[in-house]
Amino acid sequence: MGRSLLRFFARPRSTGSTGEARSPGERRFLSSLEASVVVVLVALAWIHWRIGGLGGTEWFTDLVETGVPIAAAGLCIRAGQSLTSRDGRAWRLLGLSAIAWALGQLVWSYLELARHRHPVPSPADLFYGASFLLAVIGLLSFEASPSGVGARVRAVIEGLMVCVSVFFVGWSITLGPSFHSATGSFLPKLVSSASAGTDIVLVALVVMVASRARNFRPFAVIALGIMFLAAADTASALTVLRGGGTGPGLVDVGWILGFLLVGLGAVTPGGAPGRVIEDRHGRLQGLIVYAAWPVVLAIGIWETVHGHQLEPVLKWSAIAMAALGLTRQILVTRESQALARDLERKVRARTAELAEREERFRSLLQNSSDVVMLLDAGFTIRYVTDSAERILGAEPDELIGQSLAGLLEDGSRDDVLAKLRDVARRHRSTAMVQFRLRRAGGATAGGGWVELETMVANLLHAPAVASLVLTARDVGERVELEGKLRTLAFHDSLTGLPNRTLFRDTVQEALAAGDDLGWGNCAVMLLDLDRFKNVNDSLGHHVGDQLLIAAARRIEGVLRAGDMVARVGGDEFAVLVR
Repeated sequence: MGRSLLRFFARPRSTGSTGEARSPGERRFLSSLEASVVVVLVALAWIHWRIGGLGGTEWFTDLVETGVPIAAAGLCIRAGQSLTSRDGRAWRLLGLSAIAWALGQLVWSYLELARHRHPVPSPADLFYGASFLLAVIGLLSFEASPSGVGARVRAVIEGLMVCVSVFFVGWSITLGPSFHSATGSFLPKLVSSASAGTDIVLVALVVMVASRARNFRPFAVIALGIMFLAAADTASALTVLRGGGTGPGLVDVGWILGFLLVGLGAVTPGGAPGRVIEDRHGRLQGLIVYAAWPVVLAIGIWETVHGHQLEPVLKWSAIAMAALGLTRQILVTRESQALARDLERKVRARTAELAEREERFRSLLQNSSDVVMLLDAGFTIRYVTDSAERILGAEPDELIGQSLAGLLEDGSRDDVLAKLRDVARRHRSTAMVQFRLRRAGGATAGGGWVELETMVANLLHAPAVASLVLTARDVGERVELEGKLRTLAFHDSLTGLPNRTLFRDTVQEALAAGDDLGWGNCAVMLLDLDRFKNVNDSLGHHVGDQLLIAAARRIEGVLRAGDMVARVGGDEFAVLVR
């Protein structure tokens, strides 16, 4: 039995070949469970066979009913030591509630065993009432703190609705008839009815709290224990109202079993129950709030159909239920309106933020030095940024609808379109393409060609874009600069002739080409200007430079097409004759 209950309440754990590995908490639960079973069996046997007679049985039940709550109080207080301040306080309050009940039982035992009296009411009822209040405060302490005063008030009202509706049903079915049929003075009847009524309220409260618990299993054990306590209290109260005796019986077993279960709840594997969650079981919570109302409505219809008037207790209970329900509905409506206003405010703020981001992005895009184009699958321009006017000399509206192929340079058109088709075939592919695009008006309007370095991205399958995205940058100045740098690297800055490096590379190419063709008839001539130093010394370097330029032009003038002259030194020239 112990192992089966452990498997139900404990979390699954890994097992090995030697058996199930048990944590200290699971072992503590098993030992507490076994001890509880022994206590219940002994109590049942003792009460059934009246061991020691009536007096001995009374001594036994009073002793056990005092000791078991104290033991349960110890377990509850110990459970709260490892939790947060709020949850720890809740468990300590439950422990104090059990201690208050034990003190009440001590007073009752003194009156019963020493004074041989069973007064109702008695001083013990003060401790029983304190036990009820401590239990209610303790259970409510497990409640998650709703944010906002309105939410807290609604949580209190929902608890009152559950308690009043359950009390209405209990009074209608059991307590009311027993109260009215009982003989004797009003005060004993009131105390007995109040005791049973508070237990009904406590059951409703613990069920509501358990329905919202993060760790449901320990709360389920506690709820079951409080139900046994409530059943025992209610049975005892009904016995008093009906004029029955108060000797030992199964009612005492109910009290014993109830506190044993409360103690077991504190050591249930998986940890003591922590704070409940406000929104996790919101739908179940809404059902619990109104769970007893259909029964209340059915009782009211039944009484009306049979011509009976609701007695004052039920009438005022019904009025309280209606007032609480109306108040709750008003609070829910206000919370819904506040939530709607908050959501609307957040939507407006989010919309403004998105609009600001869009405007920022649009501003950055439109004022960027790059041109962004969107092309469809046929390479027709669908969108182009305003920067196209500065780079391409055309308004965006003039370019939209044109084919990119019509703007490309003839010599590179086929190659560029082939690269674009290759990107369009591959999903989300990208490529870097460099081409020349015609400016608006062409050369006649001061346009010409623009050298563009372009990143092409395939977003044809993206629903929001569905285009080839071209991000083009004007690199004309860079290309021109690169050309100048290449000229400086391979040409003489004074004469404009190829330099030694370019001449050497050209000779190597000519020799290699001649070998491939089977002919090697090319010649290299080295020329210099005699007494060039005298010109520099007598007439100056400026005149010497002019002489070098004139010599370079004369040599070029006597060469054929395909021949090459280079300046390879101060006054030295080299000629390649093919």
